[in-house]
Amino acid sequence: MSERFRTVLGTGLMAGALLLSILAAALRPGIPAEVYPVREVTAERAPETAEIRIPDTGGIDVNTADEEELTNLYGIGPALAEAVVAEREDNGPFFYPEDLMNVSGIGIQKLNGFRELIRTEAMEGQ
Repeated sequence: MSERFRTVLGTGLMAGALLLSILAAALRPGIPAEVYPVREVTAERAPETAEIRIPDTGGIDVNTADEEELTNLYGIGPALAEAVVAEREDNGPFFYPEDLMNVSGIGIQKLNGFRELIRTEAMEGQ
């Protein structure tokens, strides 16, 4: 192989690698739109089979609600409701809705699914 051929081949390979890295960066998926900004959530988004009972006091107080009441929240089943109560008993009250993400099984998407249906201590003054 001649020196010129190796130079042209090396330059072509480097240019191709650069092009592929630029394309990969441009096509890389980011954070899905439904994860980050907070969507407006209403009771209408809950499945039709779910019966949601929201107290007249402005939402379910996650610091006083029992497991049965917590299961009225969209995406919270008996096991997750039990975990919420256990977290509250072990570590004290939830001050902000985001504190619920300390419970294994509750992430930003699940929280956004019921954020407008709950109250916490920090929300009491609002």
